[in-house]
Amino acid sequence: NGKRPLALQKLLDEGHFMEDFLIEKTKPEQAE
Repeated sequence: NGKRPLALQKLLDEGHFMEDFLIEKTKPEQAE
């Protein structure tokens, strides 16, 4: 089966959330 362990999936989801958050915080205000 291709299912990941729930703990690992949760960690990955949080990692992507943090990545998006950091990108939002660091990108220039005028970015299009």
